[in-house]
Amino acid sequence: MRTIFLLIFCFIFLYACSNEKSAFSYKDTYDESNVITMREFTTDDKQTHFTIYNESELNDERIEAITDEINTSYEAILEYNNGYEWSEKISIHLRKSSNTPYALKDEIVIYDTWGEDYQLTHELAHVLLGVGNMRYGEFDNENGLLTQEGFPVYLSERVYPEKDIHSHSSLSIHKTMKHIIDQNETIPLETLAHNVKGLLYLRSNDDKTQWKSYIQAGSFIKYLFENYPKDSIVNLYNSPSLISDLKEVTGKDIDKLESEWLKYIDKEFDSLTEEEKLEILYP
Repeated sequence: MRTIFLLIFCFIFLYACSNEKSAFSYKDTYDESNVITMREFTTDDKQTHFTIYNESELNDERIEAITDEINTSYEAILEYNNGYEWSEKISIHLRKSSNTPYALKDEIVIYDTWGEDYQLTHELAHVLLGVGNMRYGEFDNENGLLTQEGFPVYLSERVYPEKDIHSHSSLSIHKTMKHIIDQNETIPLETLAHNVKGLLYLRSNDDKTQWKSYIQAGSFIKYLFENYPKDSIVNLYNSPSLISDLKEVTGKDIDKLESEWLKYIDKEFDSLTEEEKLEILYP
Protein backbone atom coordinates (compact mmCIF):
# COMPACT_ATOMS: atom_id res chain seq x y z
CA MET A 1 0.00 0.00 0.00
CA ARG A 2 2.82 2.35 0.91
CA THR A 3 4.52 1.59 -2.40
CA ILE A 4 1.34 2.37 -4.35
CA PHE A 5 0.93 5.66 -2.48
CA LEU A 6 4.53 6.60 -3.22
CA LEU A 7 4.09 5.82 -6.92
CA ILE A 8 0.93 7.94 -7.07
CA PHE A 9 2.72 10.83 -5.35
CA CYS A 10 5.65 10.63 -7.77
CA PHE A 11 3.26 10.57 -10.73
CA ILE A 12 1.43 13.67 -9.49
CA PHE A 13 4.72 15.48 -8.83
CA LEU A 14 6.11 14.67 -12.28
CA TYR A 15 2.83 15.65 -13.92
CA ALA A 16 2.84 19.01 -12.11
CA CYS A 17 6.45 19.67 -13.12
CA SER A 18 5.65 18.75 -16.70
CA ASN A 19 2.71 21.13 -16.78
CA GLU A 20 4.79 23.92 -15.26
CA LYS A 21 7.43 23.52 -17.92
CA SER A 22 4.95 23.34 -20.78
CA ALA A 23 3.24 26.53 -19.55
CA PHE A 24 6.43 28.38 -20.35
CA SER A 25 8.27 26.69 -23.20
CA TYR A 26 10.96 27.89 -25.57
CA LYS A 27 11.52 27.25 -29.23
CA ASP A 28 15.27 27.21 -29.81
CA THR A 29 17.19 27.19 -33.08
CA TYR A 30 20.76 25.86 -33.05
CA ASP A 31 23.75 26.19 -35.37
CA GLU A 32 26.10 23.38 -36.37
CA SER A 33 28.09 23.91 -33.14
CA ASN A 34 24.93 23.38 -31.06
CA VAL A 35 24.83 27.04 -30.01
CA ILE A 36 21.41 28.64 -29.65
CA THR A 37 21.14 31.21 -32.42
CA MET A 38 17.50 32.12 -31.84
CA ARG A 39 15.03 31.63 -29.01
CA GLU A 40 11.30 32.29 -29.21
CA PHE A 41 8.90 32.34 -26.27
CA THR A 42 5.61 33.82 -25.16
CA THR A 43 5.19 35.51 -21.80
CA ASP A 44 3.12 33.94 -19.04
CA ASP A 45 0.31 36.44 -19.61
CA LYS A 46 0.17 35.39 -23.30
CA GLN A 47 0.37 39.05 -24.33
CA THR A 48 3.84 39.21 -25.86
CA HIS A 49 5.98 36.99 -28.07
CA PHE A 50 9.73 37.55 -27.79
CA THR A 51 12.38 36.46 -30.26
CA ILE A 52 15.99 36.58 -29.07
CA TYR A 53 18.72 36.66 -31.71
CA ASN A 54 21.99 35.44 -30.23
CA GLU A 55 24.40 37.37 -32.44
CA SER A 56 27.08 37.22 -29.72
CA GLU A 57 27.28 33.42 -29.73
CA LEU A 58 26.49 33.34 -26.02
CA ASN A 59 26.37 29.94 -24.34
CA ASP A 60 23.15 28.33 -23.13
CA GLU A 61 23.66 29.51 -19.56
CA ARG A 62 23.87 33.15 -20.65
CA ILE A 63 20.80 32.80 -22.87
CA GLU A 64 18.89 31.34 -19.92
CA ALA A 65 19.99 34.23 -17.71
CA ILE A 66 18.97 36.83 -20.29
CA THR A 67 15.64 35.08 -20.83
CA ASP A 68 15.00 35.26 -17.08
CA GLU A 69 15.96 38.93 -17.12
CA ILE A 70 13.50 39.64 -19.92
CA ASN A 71 10.67 37.97 -18.01
CA THR A 72 11.51 39.63 -14.69
CA SER A 73 11.85 43.06 -16.31
CA TYR A 74 8.70 42.55 -18.38
CA GLU A 75 6.52 41.88 -15.33
CA ALA A 76 8.04 44.74 -13.32
CA ILE A 77 7.79 47.31 -16.12
CA LEU A 78 4.14 46.58 -16.91
CA GLU A 79 3.24 47.69 -13.38
CA TYR A 80 4.11 51.19 -14.64
CA ASN A 81 2.24 51.07 -17.96
CA ASN A 82 -0.33 53.86 -18.23
CA GLY A 83 -2.37 52.47 -21.10
CA TYR A 84 0.15 52.24 -23.94
CA GLU A 85 -0.51 49.26 -26.24
CA TRP A 86 2.90 47.78 -26.98
CA SER A 87 3.74 45.49 -29.86
CA GLU A 88 2.67 41.87 -29.47
CA LYS A 89 5.91 40.72 -31.10
CA ILE A 90 9.27 42.04 -29.92
CA SER A 91 12.68 41.04 -31.24
CA ILE A 92 15.84 41.41 -29.14
CA HIS A 93 19.26 41.37 -30.81
CA LEU A 94 22.20 40.49 -28.55
CA ARG A 95 25.47 41.87 -29.89
CA LYS A 96 28.93 41.62 -28.38
CA SER A 97 30.46 44.79 -29.83
CA SER A 98 30.49 48.03 -27.83
CA ASN A 99 27.96 50.57 -28.97
CA THR A 100 24.92 52.48 -27.77
CA PRO A 101 21.87 50.25 -27.27
CA TYR A 102 18.58 51.36 -28.73
CA ALA A 103 14.93 50.45 -29.00
CA LEU A 104 12.36 50.78 -31.75
CA LYS A 105 8.66 50.07 -31.40
CA ASP A 106 9.09 46.31 -31.73
CA GLU A 107 12.85 45.82 -31.67
CA ILE A 108 15.68 46.13 -29.16
CA VAL A 109 19.40 46.04 -29.91
CA ILE A 110 21.70 45.38 -26.95
CA TYR A 111 25.50 45.53 -27.01
CA ASP A 112 28.22 44.31 -24.63
CA THR A 113 26.21 41.17 -23.86
CA TRP A 114 29.33 39.24 -22.88
CA GLY A 115 29.42 41.34 -19.71
CA GLU A 116 26.77 42.07 -17.09
CA ASP A 117 26.08 45.77 -17.51
CA TYR A 118 24.05 45.89 -20.73
CA GLN A 119 20.89 48.01 -20.61
CA LEU A 120 18.19 45.44 -21.33
CA THR A 121 15.68 46.60 -18.71
CA HIS A 122 16.11 50.22 -19.79
CA GLU A 123 15.45 49.51 -23.47
CA LEU A 124 12.59 47.12 -22.72
CA ALA A 125 10.94 49.91 -20.71
CA HIS A 126 10.96 52.08 -23.83
CA VAL A 127 9.22 49.36 -25.83
CA LEU A 128 6.61 48.48 -23.19
CA LEU A 129 5.80 52.01 -22.00
CA GLY A 130 5.97 53.78 -25.35
CA VAL A 131 7.85 56.79 -26.61
CA GLY A 132 6.44 59.88 -28.27
CA ASN A 133 2.94 60.93 -29.26
CA MET A 134 0.65 58.51 -27.42
CA ARG A 135 -2.43 59.66 -29.29
CA TYR A 136 -1.16 58.21 -32.52
CA GLY A 137 0.86 55.33 -31.10
CA GLU A 138 4.05 56.78 -32.51
CA PHE A 139 7.58 56.06 -31.32
CA ASP A 140 9.51 59.33 -31.36
CA ASN A 141 10.82 62.21 -29.26
CA GLU A 142 7.90 64.56 -29.78
CA ASN A 143 7.12 64.90 -26.10
CA GLY A 144 7.70 63.51 -22.63
CA LEU A 145 11.44 63.01 -22.96
CA LEU A 146 12.26 63.51 -19.27
CA THR A 147 9.86 60.73 -18.29
CA GLN A 148 10.85 58.59 -21.28
CA GLU A 149 14.39 58.38 -19.91
CA GLY A 150 13.69 58.93 -16.22
CA PHE A 151 11.33 55.95 -15.92
CA PRO A 152 13.75 53.46 -17.57
CA VAL A 153 16.67 54.68 -15.42
CA TYR A 154 14.53 54.34 -12.29
CA LEU A 155 13.14 50.94 -13.31
CA SER A 156 16.59 49.59 -14.18
CA GLU A 157 17.72 50.31 -10.63
CA ARG A 158 14.49 49.06 -9.09
CA VAL A 159 14.55 45.72 -10.90
CA TYR A 160 18.31 45.09 -10.78
CA PRO A 161 19.90 47.40 -8.17
CA GLU A 162 23.10 45.34 -8.22
CA LYS A 163 23.80 46.05 -11.89
CA ASP A 164 26.39 48.70 -12.72
CA ILE A 165 24.57 50.48 -15.50
CA HIS A 166 24.07 54.24 -15.49
CA SER A 167 26.62 55.20 -12.87
CA HIS A 168 28.90 52.30 -13.87
CA SER A 169 29.21 51.47 -10.18
CA SER A 170 27.09 50.07 -7.38
CA LEU A 171 26.07 53.59 -6.38
CA SER A 172 22.38 54.45 -6.36
CA ILE A 173 20.88 57.04 -8.68
CA HIS A 174 20.41 59.43 -5.75
CA LYS A 175 23.99 58.94 -4.57
CA THR A 176 25.28 59.70 -8.06
CA MET A 177 22.98 62.71 -8.23
CA LYS A 178 24.62 64.00 -5.04
CA HIS A 179 27.94 64.04 -6.91
CA ILE A 180 26.42 66.08 -9.74
CA ILE A 181 25.13 68.58 -7.17
CA ASP A 182 28.54 68.79 -5.50
CA GLN A 183 30.12 69.51 -8.89
CA ASN A 184 27.60 72.33 -9.52
CA GLU A 185 26.63 70.60 -12.76
CA THR A 186 22.88 70.27 -12.32
CA ILE A 187 20.71 71.04 -15.32
CA PRO A 188 17.57 73.11 -14.62
CA LEU A 189 14.63 70.75 -14.25
CA GLU A 190 12.40 73.04 -16.27
CA THR A 191 14.86 72.69 -19.15
CA LEU A 192 14.88 68.88 -19.00
CA ALA A 193 11.08 68.84 -18.80
CA HIS A 194 10.70 71.05 -21.88
CA ASN A 195 9.78 69.15 -25.05
CA VAL A 196 12.33 71.01 -27.19
CA LYS A 197 15.04 72.22 -24.79
CA GLY A 198 15.25 68.80 -23.16
CA LEU A 199 16.45 67.32 -26.45
CA LEU A 200 19.66 69.35 -26.20
CA TYR A 201 20.60 67.43 -23.06
CA LEU A 202 18.83 64.07 -23.09
CA ARG A 203 19.76 63.57 -26.74
CA SER A 204 23.08 65.40 -26.59
CA ASN A 205 26.00 64.22 -28.71
CA ASP A 206 28.25 64.88 -25.71
CA ASP A 207 28.33 61.67 -23.66
CA LYS A 208 28.89 63.35 -20.30
CA THR A 209 26.03 65.80 -20.83
CA GLN A 210 23.68 62.98 -21.76
CA TRP A 211 24.85 60.88 -18.80
CA LYS A 212 24.18 63.73 -16.35
CA SER A 213 20.76 64.25 -17.92
CA TYR A 214 19.84 60.59 -17.51
CA ILE A 215 20.98 60.53 -13.87
CA GLN A 216 18.99 63.69 -13.10
CA ALA A 217 15.89 62.39 -14.86
CA GLY A 218 16.13 59.05 -13.05
CA SER A 219 16.75 60.61 -9.65
CA PHE A 220 13.85 63.03 -10.02
CA ILE A 221 11.44 60.29 -11.11
CA LYS A 222 12.61 58.12 -8.21
CA TYR A 223 12.01 61.04 -5.83
CA LEU A 224 8.47 61.46 -7.17
CA PHE A 225 7.67 57.78 -6.65
CA GLU A 226 9.08 57.98 -3.12
CA ASN A 227 6.89 60.94 -2.19
CA TYR A 228 3.66 60.77 -4.21
CA PRO A 229 1.05 58.11 -5.05
CA LYS A 230 2.37 55.64 -7.61
CA ASP A 231 -0.63 55.82 -9.96
CA SER A 232 -0.49 59.61 -10.20
CA ILE A 233 3.21 59.51 -11.16
CA VAL A 234 2.70 56.66 -13.63
CA ASN A 235 0.13 58.81 -15.41
CA LEU A 236 2.77 61.51 -15.94
CA TYR A 237 4.68 59.22 -18.28
CA ASN A 238 5.06 60.67 -21.78
CA SER A 239 3.04 63.73 -20.85
CA PRO A 240 3.03 66.37 -23.63
CA SER A 241 2.65 69.07 -20.95
CA LEU A 242 4.74 67.70 -18.09
CA ILE A 243 5.36 70.98 -16.28
CA SER A 244 1.66 71.78 -15.84
CA ASP A 245 0.77 68.13 -15.17
CA LEU A 246 3.39 67.97 -12.41
CA LYS A 247 1.73 70.91 -10.69
CA GLU A 248 -1.68 69.28 -10.97
CA VAL A 249 -0.41 66.03 -9.43
CA THR A 250 1.83 67.48 -6.70
CA GLY A 251 0.25 70.87 -6.08
CA LYS A 252 3.66 72.50 -6.59
CA ASP A 253 5.26 74.32 -9.48
CA ILE A 254 8.39 72.85 -11.01
CA ASP A 255 10.78 75.27 -9.28
CA LYS A 256 9.40 74.28 -5.87
CA LEU A 257 9.65 70.58 -6.72
CA GLU A 258 13.19 70.99 -7.96
CA SER A 259 14.24 72.82 -4.80
CA GLU A 260 12.74 70.16 -2.51
CA TRP A 261 14.24 67.30 -4.51
CA LEU A 262 17.76 68.77 -4.58
CA LYS A 263 17.64 69.67 -0.87
CA TYR A 264 16.59 66.11 -0.07
CA ILE A 265 19.50 64.65 -2.07
CA ASP A 266 21.97 67.12 -0.59
CA LYS A 267 20.86 66.39 2.98
CA GLU A 268 20.31 62.63 2.89
CA PHE A 269 23.30 61.47 0.84
CA ASP A 270 26.99 61.83 1.59
CA SER A 271 29.46 63.17 -0.93
CA LEU A 272 31.36 60.53 -2.85
CA THR A 273 34.63 59.32 -1.44
CA GLU A 274 37.68 59.38 -3.67
CA GLU A 275 37.26 55.65 -4.25
CA GLU A 276 33.60 56.09 -5.20
CA LYS A 277 34.49 58.87 -7.62
CA LEU A 278 36.71 56.42 -9.48
CA GLU A 279 33.75 54.07 -9.91
CA ILE A 280 31.42 56.40 -11.75
CA LEU A 281 31.55 57.06 -15.46
CA TYR A 282 32.34 60.78 -15.29
CA PRO A 283 34.03 61.73 -11.97
